Amino acid sequence: MKKKGLTEGSHRGNKGMALPQSLEPISNAVHLSIDMQNLFAPGGIWATPWMERVLPAIVAVAELNSQRTVFTRFVTPLHAEDRPGRWQRYFTRWECATRSRLPGAQLEIVPPLSRLIPPATVIDKPAYSAFAESGLTAFLTIRASTLLSSLVRRPTCACWPPCSTLLIWVLGP
Repeated sequence: MKKKGLTEGSHRGNKGMALPQSLEPISNAVHLSIDMQNLFAPGGIWATPWMERVLPAIVAVAELNSQRTVFTRFVTPLHAEDRPGRWQRYFTRWECATRSRLPGAQLEIVPPLSRLIPPATVIDKPAYSAFAESGLTAFLTIRASTLLSSLVRRPTCACWPPCSTLLIWVLGP
């Protein structure tokens, strides 16, 4: 996969949004919205303060073609012991985030986006990566040659500084 026609935005000037270098027609695209869940919204245990700021832009993109939008949901384990290695240690520390303790509504997509489901699709994922151990790769292989990805980076991400991102990926040759 490669990025297509984007430049990194200034975190001050355009609030971290990437800007297109050129406007080329995009066909057979899927909008992938990563982890826009109550868990990361204001009031969630892993709230990201910038989600409120970027949510209107993500809603606007999703509304353009909701039947070609995919939302991923980070689904925490029932118990820390249900995950191996570092994830087990992580969820031992964050036991309040396990499904045995967390209210189920925390894992749901935020209301402004959930109203688009269906026709938008939801794919659950048990890990940080949207592609690991989920049906996302198979779904995209069948449905898309271009991927528009919107996400909110959170403090638990390896990415820093925290910001929102909209990327365009060309899948395949």
